[in-house]
Amino acid sequence: MEKSIYSMICDSMTDGILKEGFSLTEEDPDTSELRYAPGAMDGIFMYHMGRDGMSDEAAEEMARCVNSAASGNEEETERLFAVWTRENRAIAVIDDLQNYVRENAASLNAGNVYKTARHMITKSSDAECVKIGMEFMELFERVDEDTKEAIRRLGQFDEFTVYALWDMKKWENGNQEIFSLAKKVTGWGHIHALELLEPETEEIREWILLHGVSNDVLDAYSALTCYEKSGAAEVLSGTPAEEEYRALLVMFDALLDEGPVPGISRVENAEEMLLRLLELSDRYEMDMREYAHILRIKDWAEEDGGFPAVADSCARILKSPACADAVMKAAENGEGLELAEYLELPYRQELLSCMYRDFDRFCVQCGRLMKDEAYVQSVLTLFRGHIPLDRVEGAPVEDVGFGPEYKYQNQLQYLLQELDGMPLTGKEFVKAGLKSPLTRNRHRALEVLKKWGRKEGKTLEELSPELYGTVKDMEKTEIYPANKEMIRMFLEGRV
Repeated sequence: MEKSIYSMICDSMTDGILKEGFSLTEEDPDTSELRYAPGAMDGIFMYHMGRDGMSDEAAEEMARCVNSAASGNEEETERLFAVWTRENRAIAVIDDLQNYVRENAASLNAGNVYKTARHMITKSSDAECVKIGMEFMELFERVDEDTKEAIRRLGQFDEFTVYALWDMKKWENGNQEIFSLAKKVTGWGHIHALELLEPETEEIREWILLHGVSNDVLDAYSALTCYEKSGAAEVLSGTPAEEEYRALLVMFDALLDEGPVPGISRVENAEEMLLRLLELSDRYEMDMREYAHILRIKDWAEEDGGFPAVADSCARILKSPACADAVMKAAENGEGLELAEYLELPYRQELLSCMYRDFDRFCVQCGRLMKDEAYVQSVLTLFRGHIPLDRVEGAPVEDVGFGPEYKYQNQLQYLLQELDGMPLTGKEFVKAGLKSPLTRNRHRALEVLKKWGRKEGKTLEELSPELYGTVKDMEKTEIYPANKEMIRMFLEGRV
């Protein structure tokens, strides 16, 4: 018999806390298949997708499932819901499901529905069935303590958090239950918890301010909610404690990202709030992380065009000696590089040292070094020492190429992106790119050759007979149409 999800979660707890990184499925290191983070599919549905009406056929099958639950046949009901939810995800049908139960309450055995819901919550190995059980449980005014504890535990896994929150909201001391769960989740569950959590005590309000915005998905999802619930405007009007000020910088940075949800545009007197935030900066000792937030605020203010005073205030802070010292200190560990470039600080020797110490981590930053001609040969030498070119060649494949077996291919990609303006520099890497099994590497290498030819005003055969021969060989095996077109261009002698 397959182990229930609830048992798996309980077995992965220590002192009532779910272990970090818990998953319902084993990760396969040999696959590049896209996997959704726990709760991501439901979260995306809630924030970005409208709810379509249920078809008559789906509604009829739902009624059959609910009536089975009311009959008390727990295992048959689970089987029916497991099939039905393959086409009707629990998140999309909650209103239809609960409305059907309410409208037919007189003819449904509530006790059997309750027992069936509890069975699916604690015994099912199907995630959608667990969610359906939790949706049923939201309909009951009284829930036994054992079931509450099961819901509390399931709620610690982001896939089920929002369903647990909806249940908790109806319990006695529901807001405290939500607060307790909010502190235990970091992904989509954290985002959902902030939406439902009310700042009814000073402890909760302060927690929302200090810890509410940051999550493992995208801070923007919770930024406006936290701004409103934490009393951020009032905190800014006074003198925030240092940890409060740091939290406010994170919050305002996130508010500026209005890609997924509304943010700064919903803040009353936004410019005044931003200027006050920046005015306070002189009171605190800041590190590279705080200055990075201020750089993003400056970029936003300049791009928007309507906040020159905000941009000027940011520039004043960033051009201070304290900022330069913090950035150069961070550069020793390969951090704060965007700030270092903005401030035109001499950070490249520090970055080169980082690349020598940990090539796998810092090779992605090779472009920052190659902007300075003095570092080009050092970078090429490092890549020669770390990428065995004979291991990056192979027949073209359809694979997207993000698995660990493509480590060297992906490292080569970072270098190929930087060779456009340097004809015949790193020629062996371009040749390896042309022979790469990955389409993007072959395409990038061909783009490099195109840029070289245009800069020198030469055909590829004139520029490099060796690389011309490699491209000629590609004609027989290339599978990507855009690459085929560039190959024809080179073979026809076009520049």
